Order: sequence, then structure tokens, then C-alpha cells
Amino acid sequence: MEYRSKINYDLKNKGSASITLLDDSFEIFGYKTSLSFLISKYIKDIIQYANNILDSLAQVVNCALLYPQFPKDMVDFGFLYST
Repeated sequence: MEYRSKINYDLKNKGSASITLLDDSFEIFGYKTSLSFLISKYIKDIIQYANNILDSLAQVVNCALLYPQFPKDMVDFGFLYST
């Protein structure tokens, strides 16, 4: 509550206020890190994993299309899954 009242006081009297972010750092396994860094890192990791999965699926389709036994119209993800 004090934090908000200080901001309101500064806005009324000075016409501007500065807001400082609270310290969200913590220590894990002996390393000091911040929550915002971990969230950003995990979001990037999830996106990278999704890209890797899509690339792997595309490689499977490419291999099936290069294999002469399968006609082009039969090669889809359902067919590859069942085969």
C-alpha cells in the first residue's frame, strides 16, 4: 500500500513517477537467476522443441516419398503411423 501511495503522491506533486521493478531473483543450485529469465528461456525451449518435431515429421515424409515402394498419394501421416 505504501508503494502505491508514493506513486500517487509523486504523480500529483511532481507530475511524474518512476516505477522500479521488484527484485524477482532467487538462487537455485547455487546460481542466482531471475524468474523472468527462466520464463523466457522455457518459452524459447518449447518453441525450439516444436520446430524440431515438425522438422522430424517432414523428414519422415521425405523418406517415405523417396522410397519407391509407396505411391505419392498414399503417403500421409496416418499411413506412416499405421505402417
